[in-house]
Amino acid sequence: MEINQPISRYWDSCNFLSLIAEDEVARADICQHILEDAEAHKTSIITSAFTIAEVIHPKGKSMLTVKQESIIANFFLHEYVLVHDVTRAVAEDARKLSREHSLRPADAIHLATALRADAAVFESWNINCFGKLSGKVPIDIRIPTWEGNLKMPLKADSEDWGKLPKMGEE
Repeated sequence: MEINQPISRYWDSCNFLSLIAEDEVARADICQHILEDAEAHKTSIITSAFTIAEVIHPKGKSMLTVKQESIIANFFLHEYVLVHDVTRAVAEDARKLSREHSLRPADAIHLATALRADAAVFESWNINCFGKLSGKVPIDIRIPTWEGNLKMPLKADSEDWGKLPKMGEE
């Protein structure tokens, strides 16, 4: 892979949900930086159409509010978020992955979509589920990882000089 070639990342629903979760500030910060890189064409984000439905009710939490749902739904409209359909081929791949690796069908759909889309990496905060697959499937599995650098003002007289953004600030 060339150094400047954008990396294609597969994101499951928990990455999108971390952006609005009040108790996941550090995760939201990482995902926000990745989204900014995607907007600047430094990376692309692939997800399954299934994610659009799955985000409405996060595992172990209450259903999203109408406002939260609207925020998440708008993420899927950006050109740098590539939404792939759950085709018959993806579903059959998912069924096989589910059996081979004891995955829940929803998790298997995510993995099958990533493989069919030829994503370079599969990023998920759900490492308890997907981490066990590292080295067993033909895709790098990791937590969302931002590899950029924060920009600092170059001039001491800049109004931003000395002001570091607090985590969670927009």
